[in-house]
Amino acid sequence: MATKKRSELEEELMTDANISRVIRLLEPQEEGVKPITKKDACQILGIAYNTTRLATIIENYKEKKAKELERRAALRGKPATQDEINFVIQEYMEGNTVDSISKSLYRAPGFVTSLLD
Repeated sequence: MATKKRSELEEELMTDANISRVIRLLEPQEEGVKPITKKDACQILGIAYNTTRLATIIENYKEKKAKELERRAALRGKPATQDEINFVIQEYMEGNTVDSISKSLYRAPGFVTSLLD
């Protein structure tokens, strides 16, 4: 199955921060705040007006965040394994940031920093 190549604008705008912002604007939590239109949401993300694609992007983002929260909760309070320690050291020596290492391990940045100390 061939995948459609994203435009440069779409690559720049299709970030987690922008998707999160679009969700907040489409589903306001405050009383009396009017949600934005789906057309505006597509413009924020730099995609052509396509409600099906927008819904898919939002659903995939929500699923990804839910899995990430579940994984982090499962690891919370557990000590680091030797494999995790080796991974952290290797990644840090290769020049990766503490934040990127923590995201890949589903651990807090403070956890990674304490392993490196």
